[in-house]
Amino acid sequence: MNEKDTITISATQVATLVEEQVALLAKTLRPDYRVALEAALTREESERGRAVLEQLLANARLAKQEDLPLCQDTGYTWVCLEVNGSVCVPADVFSGVDAAVARASETAGLRMSLLHDSLVNRSNTNTNTPAFCEVLVRQGKQHDSAPSAVLHIMLKGGGSDNASSLIMLPPSAGVEGVLDL
Repeated sequence: MNEKDTITISATQVATLVEEQVALLAKTLRPDYRVALEAALTREESERGRAVLEQLLANARLAKQEDLPLCQDTGYTWVCLEVNGSVCVPADVFSGVDAAVARASETAGLRMSLLHDSLVNRSNTNTNTPAFCEVLVRQGKQHDSAPSAVLHIMLKGGGSDNASSLIMLPPSAGVEGVLDL
């Protein structure tokens, strides 16, 4: 393998894409989601269910028309750099992501709502950071000649992390309150 068969992903490239895409993701309902909501609306039998679906679609139309976020409180940002082949990923590849997320959150009009830590330090970061970042390495096949890299970005609301039960404790409960459960 020679040098021309290798690509290098820089921290600047990643940060630039994150900043561009966070603002876009915050304001745009994916077309396949819109189509799925429209299809669900035609099948929904309950009045309440139809009202909810209609509201979701109206919200997406308004967000697009007015260049507004679909939801101001997006939760946190997840960034995954997926690479295969001869892709060089420097150790600092995510070094600009937090600043990019902070700028995009402000530009897109998102509410700064991420906490430093939900248990010990419940103060607001005021930047919607840190972002959760990871590198995923996929093994290419022997005949794959071109290295590739894909950057996945997801805005993830915190409510979707509640898996099987929810217990609300006052912030003053602290570590002891959690351990007493």
